[in-house]
Amino acid sequence: MSRTAIRLVLFDAFDTLITPRLPIHVQYAQEAHKHGLPESSITPASVRAAFKPAFRKTTERFPQWGRHAQPKPMSPSEWWMVCIEETMRLAGAEQGKLDQVMPRLGKALLDRFESAEGYRAFADVIPCCESANGRYGDPYEAHELAYKRPVTYLQQAGVKTGLVSNADDRILKTLGALGITPLLTHGTTISQVAGYEKPDPRIFQTACRSAGIERCEEGVLMVGDEVEADYHGALRAGLEARLIRRPGEFSDGAKRRSEDEEREMLHRDGVCVIRSLEEVVDEVRERNRQS
Repeated sequence: MSRTAIRLVLFDAFDTLITPRLPIHVQYAQEAHKHGLPESSITPASVRAAFKPAFRKTTERFPQWGRHAQPKPMSPSEWWMVCIEETMRLAGAEQGKLDQVMPRLGKALLDRFESAEGYRAFADVIPCCESANGRYGDPYEAHELAYKRPVTYLQQAGVKTGLVSNADDRILKTLGALGITPLLTHGTTISQVAGYEKPDPRIFQTACRSAGIERCEEGVLMVGDEVEADYHGALRAGLEARLIRRPGEFSDGAKRRSEDEEREMLHRDGVCVIRSLEEVVDEVRERNRQS
């Protein structure tokens, strides 16, 4: 393992920093019932079966969140309205009734997933990223206290932080609502704006440049939950990478194999796995103290 000091830590968003409060298909079904679609036709199971095909169809019809749609580009909210309607249609909604409720239902779902109602931050996120400027005079003064609590802070150690996500700009509202955006010292790099998706090396390189780092291979660490998009994508871009696997916590749409299958695959490929973001902080403290 490299012992270069870590200057920048980049995080994935979904299932790394944040996760749905309830499975997405459950939340979609809840809002559908609130807005008049009957429970007899729209169920969590029917929404779950419909969501991925609807997402795939909307993506094929309007790639890159509709940024090249004709005759004019779509906003992410417009793109999601199309996806939500297609999800409900495939889930069993009657078209006439769907036409009546979609303006209200679509807005309700957009609002829900831009807020703390739809998502929550993992318990180790704020302690990992939060600024403690002024709390301790020296970055390592709280060493013993940090390990007892344990609360350590990347910003306190002078490490830049940022985000790289295959998402549209609505995620900025979600991160803001959860108090995460101010903790990312060098902002967010999202695929809708960058024009590239992980695992494309260019999106990681864009994030590094945003943090003032031209050579990504020197002291940059990517933390994410998807093996190909986050881990191998970062390695191909020249970054170091850590794959996070919190025990038992990941959302319904996360790309995961069975536990036994994945354990064997990760071991075979030499993937560096961490169990919480506190391990990132531990590594930063150790490496940056020694450098």
